Amino acid sequence: IKKPDGEEIVVKTCNVGDVFGELALLYNCPRAASVESRDKCVVWELDRQSFNHIVKGAVEKKRQVYNQFLKSVTLLQSMEEAERQKIADVLKTEAYDAGAEILKMGDAGDKLYFLEEGSAKAVIGDKEVLQYEPSSFFGELALLDGSPRAATVIAVTNVSCVTLDRDSFKRLLGPLEDILRREADNYVKVEEEGKGLQSGQTADTATVEAKDEEEEDEDEDEDDDDDVVDEMPPPPATYMKKGPRGSVSAEAYGDWNKKDDNFTAPVHAKPDETKERLRTVLAKSFMFSSLGGKEMAVVVDAMLEVTLEPKTRIINQGDDGDCLYIIEEGCLDCIIKKPDGEEIVVKTCNVGDVFGELALLYNAPRAASVESRDKCVVWKLDRATFSHIVKDAAVKRRAEYVQFLRSVELLQSMEEHERQKVAEVVKSESFPAGTNIISEGDAGDRAFFLEEGTASAMKAGEKVMGYNKGDYFGELALLNDAPRAATVQAESDVVCVSVDRLSFKRLLGPLEKLLKGRAAQYSQATSA
Repeated sequence: IKKPDGEEIVVKTCNVGDVFGELALLYNCPRAASVESRDKCVVWELDRQSFNHIVKGAVEKKRQVYNQFLKSVTLLQSMEEAERQKIADVLKTEAYDAGAEILKMGDAGDKLYFLEEGSAKAVIGDKEVLQYEPSSFFGELALLDGSPRAATVIAVTNVSCVTLDRDSFKRLLGPLEDILRREADNYVKVEEEGKGLQSGQTADTATVEAKDEEEEDEDEDEDDDDDVVDEMPPPPATYMKKGPRGSVSAEAYGDWNKKDDNFTAPVHAKPDETKERLRTVLAKSFMFSSLGGKEMAVVVDAMLEVTLEPKTRIINQGDDGDCLYIIEEGCLDCIIKKPDGEEIVVKTCNVGDVFGELALLYNAPRAASVESRDKCVVWKLDRATFSHIVKDAAVKRRAEYVQFLRSVELLQSMEEHERQKVAEVVKSESFPAGTNIISEGDAGDRAFFLEEGTASAMKAGEKVMGYNKGDYFGELALLNDAPRAATVQAESDVVCVSVDRLSFKRLLGPLEKLLKGRAAQYSQATSA
């Protein structure tokens, strides 16, 4: 990759059997790095069209399976969802028959293992020193210290592991090094005492976990701020009890995801005035705003009106997704169930909002339940119509958002996956020249990034700041829970992407120091 100062550095080496170049196809984004042959190479090339029609669905499905499994690994539960997804992108599956050696004492270590299915044991000489069950991990010591394997690990039953190579381990699990080293210290005690442990534990893990729980209780009040959670919990037990996942068949999932040229969308008759009302609602959603007139007409015809009484749960966390909804009247709460069974509201959807789309975009289980707060009218769109008409446009629009967010100076220190998370929650808004985008004294519920056009901040009728493409405004009211400090007016026709208060706090929190520095500039501008 090329650093901002122009220096090029090697960040990864690909060897026989490795795949590269797939992320740009999966996410419709520019290449994240250059790839150069070190010596004479033979590679096989697969075109985008074949990848999209045959492979992509299987890859996305397997990635979701990996991500779901990683949520069950205690070590990784402090990580952000996006960080676990980065790990899921580089994992490989390995299978071992009962009695086989997974790793051997004294060998050089080049991989970390997470036990996905089956059981295994660590042996030193003839002595069993540790036991491993699903969600346990092993092999990290040799990667932390560059030392030989400290024990032999043998499959007790037929075993399936997912593995992480040395380079990815250093790059993705670096923030967890302190935890890993703390547990590493306990292996010595285990070797001396010769005691078997519970699944995934070292000698002092139970004590450490108890201490962590105590600290979590002390911090609970702080963590309840805005009722936001940074990551969804694992799906409910009913989903997990569907049985172990088999290997993913590219042919099966490819056929399932393949577009049928003879597809005909359903038609649900509705008056012209209802169609026009629906078009107006759909046009406000980025998911549908890039559709052409013909595609929009097909989607409008395919939508089915659903009336919900208060407290109707229309989506259940962990279920497979077969449709999405857009709200015409009322509001609905998105609810997740925490591991202890408590349900909490993490988001409220209002008129014009779309919900249920992520399960269709990523072929994933429902991440939350959705329940009507009062009487609601929603429009339902089936999976087949979404996949044939809307999905490509939505993925393309999301890629455009990511591309734009790269141009925002504030966000250039963020990782690519973090910008992608922002792209998933932003909304596009248009303002004609001369209109107020925000007004001084109003309550602030959104921050804005200027995508097209120019705007100016006004106080007492005088211009105090100018905004161009890539600039942002409106963050002060969210940072300080204060009214808008100035009016921002569109100088030309303007297109903004906006992020709501809860998403702003959750996704842009790490940038708070930079944002507060910008706030000081506002003070200087308004006092000049």
